Amino acid sequence: MNEKILLYEVLEQSNEGFLIMDADGTVITANKAWIHLFTKVLRINKNVIGTNVSEFKEYINYFSVAEYIVKNKTSYSKVYAPFEDRVIFSSGKPITDSSGKIIYYIVKVNDISDIFHLRNQVENISRIKELYIEYSKSQTNAELNPIQADPKMQKFYQKCLAISTTDATVLIMGESGSGKEIVANFIHNNSNRNDKPFLSINCGAIPENLIESELFGYAPGAFTGANKTGKKGIFEAAHTGTLLLDEIGEMPLEMQVKLLRVLENKAIKRVGSEKDIPVDVRIIAATNCALPQMVREGKFRKDLFYRLNVIGMTVPPLRERTKDIVSLSKYYHNLFSRQYNYHVAKKVFPDQLLDLLVSYDWPGNVRELRNIMEQLVLLSENDTLDQNIFLSIIEDDMSMQNSMNTENVSVKQIAKLDDIIEETEKQLFEKAYRMKKTSREIAKLLNVSQTTVIRKLKKYAITTGLDE
Repeated sequence: MNEKILLYEVLEQSNEGFLIMDADGTVITANKAWIHLFTKVLRINKNVIGTNVSEFKEYINYFSVAEYIVKNKTSYSKVYAPFEDRVIFSSGKPITDSSGKIIYYIVKVNDISDIFHLRNQVENISRIKELYIEYSKSQTNAELNPIQADPKMQKFYQKCLAISTTDATVLIMGESGSGKEIVANFIHNNSNRNDKPFLSINCGAIPENLIESELFGYAPGAFTGANKTGKKGIFEAAHTGTLLLDEIGEMPLEMQVKLLRVLENKAIKRVGSEKDIPVDVRIIAATNCALPQMVREGKFRKDLFYRLNVIGMTVPPLRERTKDIVSLSKYYHNLFSRQYNYHVAKKVFPDQLLDLLVSYDWPGNVRELRNIMEQLVLLSENDTLDQNIFLSIIEDDMSMQNSMNTENVSVKQIAKLDDIIEETEKQLFEKAYRMKKTSREIAKLLNVSQTTVIRKLKKYAITTGLDE
């Protein structure tokens, strides 16, 4: 028995349905489980062998993963319910040859309806269905299918899909906490480099004297204390993959020149070496700074800005995508209920609370929403999420913000000037840390660099586990 026949027999015995198409999207074969699902479960009487997936819409009136992956030349997964009593999980991906050329597409389907036959043991079967769908998205396809309930974000991610299969440099701008890294992950995971490294470096969190060696590495003996064998930089580590340069607006001007040279020449030089090392890296840059304004002020190089801004994208703030507020709130409600072993039914999500969440301005965007939902799940004592806790949280934040903005500094006693300055600075950073839980947000609040924030928090031993 040759390998092709053996493979066919294995597919025929599988309980999972498989559909295989050629590079043009024409169906080559389908195994017994897929045909059963297609004809018996989905109730479609059609022989699809030899049919192109573009024709599926003529007799399928719901989402077709097969048609989607061929049209967009990318992997995709989806859980959907074509009928009241049926739930289907479908995932597909392109298969490439050694040169990266697509030669086949394969789609795998599972009828997961049986999981919902627990209706005799569970009060609300539709709730279980909703939870399972959200769980599947979060566990198996978080980067490929970020929550995008709002039309504004659906349009945004359509643009992301369109550019993902290219190697164009992307600049993602947006407020802190709006989800720029999720966007970068989405682009990488839908790209032709999705099986290659995806690495990220925070340009504002590295001291100026170390950033060059972190980016480009160093040669043996490049400086005192250097590794005897030298060290790869993150550009080399990301070779053939994608590199996210986060907080690019924080990069020192001197390093911007060197970065521009690397982007132009597609080669790096390790610190202490004159040897060029070719690198094949797709660059995605992200920032919450207003780069065009920084260019006008001379704080960011114009030539580097244009080199990065080949494809410019701005993530809308959460306050501008109302439907995402609703979907994300429910998603985090379920996520933290499972994480802390609460039965979801014991933590009901009242409509009044949802109205409050939608009307709130969300200055901290998705990161703030996640934090508040976690507090609500943990602190609500009864069977319902307590809207008073939400009001208390945002009242405390506003009170602290006003305090930070208006409270006068008072001197209690005479002491050395340096001691007074140091103690005042310590109190300032302690207050800022209680108010903002990331170094980026503290930097923005105090109008200092993120590097300064990290150094001062370390100096005063305020925290050792701060998020970037």
